[in-house]
Amino acid sequence: MTLPLQNQTLLITGAARRVGAALALACGRAGANIILHCHRSDPSETLAQLRALPDIRAEVVNGPLDSADDALKIFHAAQRILPVTGLINNAARFSTSSLADTTPEETLALWQTNTLAPLALMQAFYKSSGSILLPSVEQKYKILPPLSILNLLDTRITRLAQTPIYTATKSALAQLTLAAAVEFAPRIRVNAIAPGPVLVPTHAREKAGSLLLAQRPTLDDLCAAALYLLTAPSVTGQILYVDGGQHLIK
Repeated sequence: MTLPLQNQTLLITGAARRVGAALALACGRAGANIILHCHRSDPSETLAQLRALPDIRAEVVNGPLDSADDALKIFHAAQRILPVTGLINNAARFSTSSLADTTPEETLALWQTNTLAPLALMQAFYKSSGSILLPSVEQKYKILPPLSILNLLDTRITRLAQTPIYTATKSALAQLTLAAAVEFAPRIRVNAIAPGPVLVPTHAREKAGSLLLAQRPTLDDLCAAALYLLTAPSVTGQILYVDGGQHLIK
């Protein structure tokens, strides 16, 4: 039986634990080779689970994502392992600081990790795709390999939030997702997921907020959405909210 992501190699940032680890395991079970990026988190448990899966390869690239230069180092390290055919931008910084309290240093750190590093990775992936797809007129009308980018956003982008700088960085990434979907077509499909309160942020105390549905979204819900967007050949430029309907509540 052919698995939906068989013969694909995905670079997943921030994949040692939590949402990133769940996405890595879901994609590995779907047949993808996984290049797991991490920085300070220990990847050993997730890596062991991935390597226990049959017929896939799982490797680690380690380093910060504090700038565009960091992102390029991570991408080129991944490319030296296996040619990357899919990118999941999951790594992010979170902050509950108000506009009045956010320092310039914190603001810059949030923008670098949440917006500029994902942008640099998308640009590097697009440039590398030229060695996989010939950028010719003829190729445009042929069935193309399923190269794909998936960005992790946040349902907060739809409303005024108590996390203004963090939300602004994710809103910018949402706009870059749509722009890349247009500019990178037909070589690469670009989509995003905007999760709701799937997991409580590390070192933060937040209420889940109101939900239209009777239950919080789960990691399984998030992974199912990711697998759909990674394997749907006619879907690009979409932001899929996995938030129990929270984005509809104003």
